[in-house]
Amino acid sequence: MPEENSNIPATDTPQPVIDASVPQPVPEPSKPKVNKKLVMAIAAVLLLLTAGSIAAYFLVFKNQTAQPSPIPTPEATATPDPTANWETYTNEKYGFSLKYPTGWTFAERKDANNNSTGAFLFTSPATSEKIGAYTLTINVEDTTESSIEDYVNSLISQNPVRQPGQLKFDERTQLSIDEQPAIKLSNVFAYDQAVDKIFILYNQKLFSISYPVGEENLNIYQAVENNKIAIQILSTFQFTD
Repeated sequence: MPEENSNIPATDTPQPVIDASVPQPVPEPSKPKVNKKLVMAIAAVLLLLTAGSIAAYFLVFKNQTAQPSPIPTPEATATPDPTANWETYTNEKYGFSLKYPTGWTFAERKDANNNSTGAFLFTSPATSEKIGAYTLTINVEDTTESSIEDYVNSLISQNPVRQPGQLKFDERTQLSIDEQPAIKLSNVFAYDQAVDKIFILYNQKLFSISYPVGEENLNIYQAVENNKIAIQILSTFQFTD
């Protein structure tokens, strides 16, 4: 009968049997602890950097829009004065002056005793005796009228509009001649032509200016072009006293 081994302790606890065919759970590795204060500090720094970049961008953009590149201004070209080389007429008695083109003529109408009638004619050249020259006429007379409006109203009332042989015109307008109030009657009937008439009161004198309208007329030389010249003549009209 064999001898018992006295060196092996006797135990009654059963040992677990491990089945190799069943997968065993793998223990998860322990996660390192996160320093929350450090993370918050880094996030705050990044936030400040982002905000600063945005602010710098808008500041530069605002300065660029507030100071646009200057646009070069084109140099102004002086318009030549078409009357620069014209003749100048001055009347000291009636106190006015004006300019008229070279080639036009000036005449003063006088009575049988060679006294001035206060009528002054500025006439264009004509190419034929059959075609009348274009004439701008200025009549000056003393007056006691104090209002150009009252004078023209009286003139019209004495000559009913659109009556045969009486004053006829298309339009009445107010304007200024040498900064003086004036009244213009447009397209006034004058027999074989129509004229524009301008009335001005100045220094107890009545100035009546007439010139043919700017439309073709077989009896007047270049009525359309000379009407433009007549308007330029009036633009040089000045009172001298």
